[in-house]
Amino acid sequence: MSRLSRKHMQQQTRTRLLSAAQEVIARKGMAEASIRDIAETAGYSLGAFYSNFESKEKMLEELVEVHMYEEISFFKQIIGETVSGRNLELQDKISAWLKHLQSNQQLCALAFEFEMYAKRTPSFKEKLEISKVKRLQEFADALQTLFAYHNRKPKLDYFQIATGFAALWNGFYLTGTVPGGKSVDEVILVFLQALLDSATRVDTND
Repeated sequence: MSRLSRKHMQQQTRTRLLSAAQEVIARKGMAEASIRDIAETAGYSLGAFYSNFESKEKMLEELVEVHMYEEISFFKQIIGETVSGRNLELQDKISAWLKHLQSNQQLCALAFEFEMYAKRTPSFKEKLEISKVKRLQEFADALQTLFAYHNRKPKLDYFQIATGFAALWNGFYLTGTVPGGKSVDEVILVFLQALLDSATRVDTND
């Protein structure tokens, strides 16, 4: 029982440290976010940090996984509920998901910091690219499920569609929207609907 308790406490410490890292990096930038800053923000000592992470670099690698999971997990849930017939408001749900991502400035800032840090740190870039490919494939799988649900097959490969949507989203984050123009979620939904409309209809009897 005590072993389980210690394990639970250690996981809680790691979670708090990762949460603090998100906050500090979003506020100060990757280069200025020191291990001491992260530990103190989480309410722990440097010893607590090093008992959970070998280095700042190792912590960042885990933080990337947490960050990307947050971005894609709800979308996968939406698609799964739609296919199972438990979600009849697909566009509203996707719109809400996109608005949530956009409103989470910490999440957006973190994505930017990851990209900038990767350009200067080859070892981190390699880890980031591996994680991005993994999450894009998960996004592509969810899109494939969505198109199949509508009995459609797109002209582009699902992974390329996922990559395109990620680029569109990142572009909106960096440049923002034109004053008086459509919101990010509206534009992305239009693109998604256009892809569905232009996709080849699949005969389910085949």
